[in-house]
Amino acid sequence: MRTEALLPNNSQNNFADNRAIPLKIWLAVLSVILLVFFMGYLTDRVVSEIEQQNIRASVIDNLGTIRAKLEGTVSNNLMIVRGLVAEVIDEPYLAQDQFSKFVHNLMRVDSQLRNIGAAPGLVVSMMYPLAGNEAAIGIDYRTHPQQREAAMRAVNSGQMVIAGPVNLAQGGRGFVARLPVYLPSTTTEKELWGLISAVIDVDKVYKTAGLTDPSLALDVAIRGKDGLGSHGAIFYGDENLFEGHKNVILKVTLPSGSWQLAARPQGGWNTDNLFRDWIVAATLLFALILASLTFSWMRNYERRRVVEKELRNHHEELEALVAVKTADLQSAKEAAEEANHAKSSFLANMSHELRTPMHAIINFSRMGGKKFDSVPPDKLKEFFENISQSADRLLLLLNDLLDLSKLEAGRMELDRHRYDVRAVLNVGVGEFRELAKLNSIEINLEESKIDLVTRFDQNKLLQVIHNLLSNAIKFSPDGGDIFISFDQGEIKIEANEDGDQMVKSIMFSVSDSGIGIPEDELEGVFDKFVQSRKTHSGAGGTGLGLAICKEIVERHGGTIWAENSEAGSRFTVALPRE
Repeated sequence: MRTEALLPNNSQNNFADNRAIPLKIWLAVLSVILLVFFMGYLTDRVVSEIEQQNIRASVIDNLGTIRAKLEGTVSNNLMIVRGLVAEVIDEPYLAQDQFSKFVHNLMRVDSQLRNIGAAPGLVVSMMYPLAGNEAAIGIDYRTHPQQREAAMRAVNSGQMVIAGPVNLAQGGRGFVARLPVYLPSTTTEKELWGLISAVIDVDKVYKTAGLTDPSLALDVAIRGKDGLGSHGAIFYGDENLFEGHKNVILKVTLPSGSWQLAARPQGGWNTDNLFRDWIVAATLLFALILASLTFSWMRNYERRRVVEKELRNHHEELEALVAVKTADLQSAKEAAEEANHAKSSFLANMSHELRTPMHAIINFSRMGGKKFDSVPPDKLKEFFENISQSADRLLLLLNDLLDLSKLEAGRMELDRHRYDVRAVLNVGVGEFRELAKLNSIEINLEESKIDLVTRFDQNKLLQVIHNLLSNAIKFSPDGGDIFISFDQGEIKIEANEDGDQMVKSIMFSVSDSGIGIPEDELEGVFDKFVQSRKTHSGAGGTGLGLAICKEIVERHGGTIWAENSEAGSRFTVALPRE
């Protein structure tokens, strides 16, 4: 009798199923192995990306510090040269001994200057120190083959020109700054006195900026010889640093022209490969899973099926979690880069804005202290007026910074009550009417029947009105007009999770008759330290007024925007009607 005939049909089917079970187990184990390897690889990529972004953030931070030091060092040295220009304008017929004495006093401060020369009539006739530089006396910039181009570029532009670095005849390398000097004239044509030239020691500049610090963990390169920016030649470091797409590139702003910095970590952007450790971990995990699955199959096939189902659910949840974490890391990376960029930009602007009035105070106070017994009283009065103006500008900048920092940090409380916006505008117009009359400017306040009563902080809104009226007067021509008009409408405010909502608002606009704002700058005028390229050179100011206006208005739940009108520019403030 055949053995198969003694087995029931269902037993034969179970036997066949049991023989098929190991294949299913191996398939499941293989899937686990592949998934473990994939998760190890993906996790390694995420960790590597995080390391790269942390390294890049550190490079941006360190390179931003170097940039700020370079700009500050060059600016400090050139302020000394500008102080000499003031002396030459005051005493255009200096002799060598007077020149040497004055420059000696200027160079007693910590500087990187090697020598300073004066060329009245574009012929070098004075030099400090004279020893070792006698060969420069008598050089005529108009005919000298190597120096004529840079000298005439300074004369023709009327601006300081920075050339180099160049190899110096007395050894070493230096940046050469040339500044034309014009004497006061009763005619419209300025009278050219000559040139002041100064040589800044390259090695000292590099040392002050930290480029030669042995602890600097960066490979750095600089290009932009003669202040030509990205078009200038590389004069420090490896030129290949400007080719890598990962390398950090920052702009160094000079009084005339610019340089570019490029950097990467020493040794490149490589990070340790963690995937090998994950292979070992995955192999151990595979062995544990295989032993567990085999034991479970031997005990109970049904129980194994439940375990496999739970395991698959776990893997799906893990994949979803990794996807979410990857997206979060990407967002964190972008936010870190933006924060580093904003910090570098803010430090550079702050360095420039604070140094300018501070150097003016230092230079004019030193000059007045040295010459108080030898210059007429009206000249001393001019020195003190310059010191006072610079101090006022510095105080205004610090007050604006404090206000802006309080607003951004949410530490400035609003004392909101129901007021009439028209009444507050009447106060602001009254305070500025006399200033406007000095420039023959008429301030016109529209008569309106619109109900302008709402809840706001009276002092903070008056601060916004002060800024807007000050700008309108500043940018309106003599004999111009300023119009203040009213309107009402709706603005969008942030609500709850249901989304934003539209609320009724009251609006007032301040329109000037000035030169207007370029269309591409209308959004950016409310950023910190931003001024229009049409007004930046002559209007003055800290560049913080409109940023403060924006913070105050938005704290009230309102909005502010700029646009161009037919006569000039118009700034509109919209507040919720409460």
